[in-house]
Amino acid sequence: MKTLILNLFILLVQSKRLTKYSIPALREYSSKKTGNTVCENNRFFPYRRKAFWARPATPIKFTLVRDPVQRFVSLYEHFCDRLKACKGRDIHHFAKWINNVRHHRGAKWRKYRKANLDYRLIAYHMVPQTNFCQLGSRKKSFYIIRYSDNKTAMYGAFMRLFRRAHIPLGVARRALGHLRHSSTRHASQNEKRATQLKAEIAKTPHTVALIRSIYKEDYQNLKFP
Repeated sequence: MKTLILNLFILLVQSKRLTKYSIPALREYSSKKTGNTVCENNRFFPYRRKAFWARPATPIKFTLVRDPVQRFVSLYEHFCDRLKACKGRDIHHFAKWINNVRHHRGAKWRKYRKANLDYRLIAYHMVPQTNFCQLGSRKKSFYIIRYSDNKTAMYGAFMRLFRRAHIPLGVARRALGHLRHSSTRHASQNEKRATQLKAEIAKTPHTVALIRSIYKEDYQNLKFP
């Protein structure tokens, strides 16, 4: 027990980033350890330091946003390809249907939106991202990370966010390990289909215009190309 107390005292003196949150953390740490387990777990390194999260002065809000075309393709793959909920519409007719239902006004369309199960099923998946959390009007209060297929770029964006939040480096690396070292069967299976759908959209200006209309607020506020 004396060894434990001495080690904790050295840890407290030498740590350069202790905050007012550190003392309770030390107490909790010491209450769960004995002298033997500390030596075993730390291979008897008496000057080993424990990482502390020095919280930033103000909370950091962040959000992950996706390119509207990627988002629309993902919507089509899930509800049309997998769930068969689009009544046989191809990607171009699906874009036309979504745009019509979203933007038409009047009692007829209100009744349709309320009664149509297909629409109700996908409604929240086609709403512009800027409609959530007042992102459109409060963009400057969010740290925005743009989704990318480039895992290295995504890793770098999240690491910059975590550094700003003062998250210990070791914790940040463990949290982001999957970005570099894993892949999902779901993603790999859909990659070819997604590439095909994006190519079909790109070569059809009318469909591009429809998607820009559906996600108009995202293009305006988030500056997508």
